[in-house]
Amino acid sequence: MNTKADKGNSIIVIYIEEYNKKVNTFIANNSFHKTNNDITKRLQQDIRNTINECQNIIPKEERWKVINLNPTSPSIKGLIKIHKTETPIRPVVNWKNAPAYKAVRILARKLHTYISLPYCFNVKNTTHLIADLQEIPYDQNLRLASFDITNMYTNIPTQDLATIIK
Repeated sequence: MNTKADKGNSIIVIYIEEYNKKVNTFIANNSFHKTNNDITKRLQQDIRNTINECQNIIPKEERWKVINLNPTSPSIKGLIKIHKTETPIRPVVNWKNAPAYKAVRILARKLHTYISLPYCFNVKNTTHLIADLQEIPYDQNLRLASFDITNMYTNIPTQDLATIIK
């Protein structure tokens, strides 16, 4: 099969079995649970019922914009990290056809209109991160730690990490 690489503008040619193995390994290693039941229709019905009950939030003439007419469960694909050893994947989940996708987008916009939430913990890019870090006053006792980074930094020996931190 042909697929995109995680970084750069490269195309990867990989055996389908190997690609599926990488995706299944990622799923197994990250506490996801597979199910044989497709709950998409039930979720769609629950969302329709909730939207019908929210007459003050979503006007009747705009309800069709909120409901995904042909919902499917989200799908996952993996972009191959060719710059890493053992070429792991970066998962990309497509939520656009999920039952609640349109409703969540509209409700998020409405919430943002009434409640301005600060983006104090978000980082736009590397330059923004460096600027934020430079604003922290330097202290001899200051330590910077980052946790839950298994998929971000696959070369870090996670088994030895607790000992290294201590």
